[in-house]
Parts: sequence; structure tokens; C-alpha cells
Amino acid sequence: MTASDPTEADPSTGHPGAGLWGTRGSGDDSRIGLPGVLRGLSALFWALPLALLAFARHFLALIPTLYDLVLPTLATGLALYGLLRMSAYRPGERIWRSALFRCQMLALLVVGLSPFLFLWSRVPSVDFFARAVALLLAVALVFLVALLGTLERLAAMMPDDTVRGDASLFRGLTAYVVSVLAGVSVTLYWRIAPGHLSEFLEIPRQPLGLGRQAILLLLVLVPVAMAMAVTWKLKEVVLAAMIGRANTAGGSSALSGAGSRNG
Repeated sequence: MTASDPTEADPSTGHPGAGLWGTRGSGDDSRIGLPGVLRGLSALFWALPLALLAFARHFLALIPTLYDLVLPTLATGLALYGLLRMSAYRPGERIWRSALFRCQMLALLVVGLSPFLFLWSRVPSVDFFARAVALLLAVALVFLVALLGTLERLAAMMPDDTVRGDASLFRGLTAYVVSVLAGVSVTLYWRIAPGHLSEFLEIPRQPLGLGRQAILLLLVLVPVAMAMAVTWKLKEVVLAAMIGRANTAGGSSALSGAGSRNG
């Protein structure tokens, strides 16, 4: 039995025929919502780099503009839109729905907190804005881990061993990188600027902070790149499934038409 066998067992349940194509005789039902999944994955693929660029502008000592108020909210809103478009797929899968719901709630928090980046850039001395930005960064890192977990659950329902293995591997690597980044940030905060959150957040914006900016961007770029890679591979699998369904439907229609003419 190959990885593309429609009756292959679902790795999350172990039951035959519970993969992307569903159980025998219910393949059409299991494919309901695939167009929404494809659009959602496309939105996520573009939202991740846009959000990274929009967030990075506030830590590069650039003069904040009105675009810096709109771009983070639009980028994170695009990610939330992509997750919401997946809601119609497999409503009966409890583990998948739970992972998707958690990721959607985290994305909603990121969207709600993103305007504080602009406010903190304009008035960095206000502690409330600094705390909101720190909370935003923490939630964003948790969101990246949750997103890879959601993509892993989606990949578990796909009849492709490669994408399942890649999603599981990248989810573990993302959790490790985020844990290291969070640990280093907390350690530096308590050693450099304990009790002064605004000063700590402004460290990358200092004139001599170019090296810190490069290291920070590199560490954040790793989980974002892995999420984009898994998203792209899932897009290819879902698109292949939709094309296969269209070809099957077209072939069935052609055979039915030929039978009618022969009759």
C-alpha cells in the first residue's frame, strides 16, 4: 500500500480509510471544505512573512509612520482569516478542531495586541504600552508553536508520508527554537534591565544594536520559515487532491455520457 492509497489508515486513529479521502464510500464527504483549506493555507503562507516584516520595523530604530499602525494588524488579520477558512474542514475530528480553535484564539489575541506596537514606538516611556508589547511577543511565539501543531494535525489527515514527517519534525524544531529564544530573553531581561521593561525592549533599537537585530531576526526567522515550508507542502497535497477529484468527476461524467449514447 502506497502513501497515496485512498484507503490508507489515518495515523491519528489507526482505522483504515480514515485519511484524506475518508472511509470507503464517504470520500466525497471527507473532501468537503478542501477549497477553504487551500485558501486558508495560501493566506497563512503570505501572512507569516508580512507579519515578520511588520513587527521587525518597530525594532529597527525606524521612524514610525501610519503604515506601522496598519500593517501589523493587516498581516496578523490575514493569518486569522486563513485559519478561519479552515473551519469547514472535518468538523467531526475532535483533535483537529481543538488544535485549530486554540490557534485561532491565539491569532485573535495577536491581532488585538498588534496596535500597541505602534503606540509603544511613538511613546516608549509608557509602561502599559511596553507590557502590552511584551505580551504580544510572548503570544506571537506561542502562536507559532500552536500553528505548527495545527499544521501537524492537518498533515496527519493527508495521504502523504513525507508531509506528515516534515510537519512533525518542524513542529518539534519550532518548539525548541522558541523555548531557547524565550529562555534567552528572560535571562537577558533579569541581567540587563530588571524592572525596566521599556529599556529592555529598546535594546535592539540602540545605535550599536545592529548585531543584536541580526541575531534576533535570525532566531525568529527559523520558526517562520519552517511554518511556511509546511504550509507550502500542505498546499501542494490539498491541490493535488482537488485536481484528482475533478479528474475523477470528469471521467465519470464522460463514461456516463458514453453509456447513454451506446444505449
